[in-house]
Amino acid sequence: NGVILPGCEAINIRKEKNDRSERNRAKGVAFEFGCGSGVKQVCLVESKVTIVACGALSTPPLLLRSGLRNPNIGKNLHLHPVTMAWGHFPAETDKPWPEEHKKSYEGGIMTAMCNIRSEPDQEPGSGGAVIQTPALHPGLFSILMPWLSGTNIKQRMRKFSRTAHVFVLARDKGSGTVKSPNCISYNMEEVDEENLQKGLEKALKILAAAGAEEIGTHHNKGRSINVKKVSYHEYEKFVKEESSRALKDLKTPICSAHQMGSCRMGIGARDSVVDQRGETWEVEGLFIADSSVFPTALGVNPMVTVQAIAYCTAQSVLETLKRKRN
Repeated sequence: NGVILPGCEAINIRKEKNDRSERNRAKGVAFEFGCGSGVKQVCLVESKVTIVACGALSTPPLLLRSGLRNPNIGKNLHLHPVTMAWGHFPAETDKPWPEEHKKSYEGGIMTAMCNIRSEPDQEPGSGGAVIQTPALHPGLFSILMPWLSGTNIKQRMRKFSRTAHVFVLARDKGSGTVKSPNCISYNMEEVDEENLQKGLEKALKILAAAGAEEIGTHHNKGRSINVKKVSYHEYEKFVKEESSRALKDLKTPICSAHQMGSCRMGIGARDSVVDQRGETWEVEGLFIADSSVFPTALGVNPMVTVQAIAYCTAQSVLETLKRKRN
């Protein structure tokens, strides 16, 4: 049976010497537990096998706090950088599309996706970027929209229910590091910026082709264009200018929902943190089962891959427990 304890924060992994190997052996975890009324207790749980699944931003700090010294811990962080375009589909027209009663926040989320290839002969998913359709709630919508004035943001929020977004997600070649919860660094390479720019150009054109009256990006200048009231040349010029703006200067918001790779899996301790079974090279019986073990950034949403890795790591844990029993 499993027990879930909310309000806990892992402090470190407990280790002991191993008579059969030079590696230490994991024997449990120390964690801080909130008991209510602001009181916290430090608790120890001993175990035959310890599994860490704190995510790519929190797993490395936990390992470092636990005394692990593998130099690859915290390196190779990938973020799937994302930028977005938006389009407004007014309902007050003769033939509104989607239908007048349709809202941007209704229906399925992320129901469409297409690949953008950096090169014509590139295999799908091997690089470049993907275009998808998110569903934004009002809070995220208001944060991403550039602030021009109180009146402007009020007008934008009034259009929220008929404003659609298309985002571009890059399979990043650049990487970063995680040293502590408050010390995270990341560098976007030029190829990642170029892939996002190519995708942003296509996203703006997709929205216009779908019938959006007004299109724009989240750049802090807040430029937009009414597609129905300009010439084709003006439209093309706007799309080219907005999609070619620099992204690394962060004048356009860059989002990330997928953190990966900071405790990568590999075939040796020289360039990885865990082996193919998910067990750390440094400590016996210590497994990692989250997105931090990805060797590279994925070309798609990592959810199913995380589930697959968790399943495979669970099989490795079962094998380890069976050996201990015998």
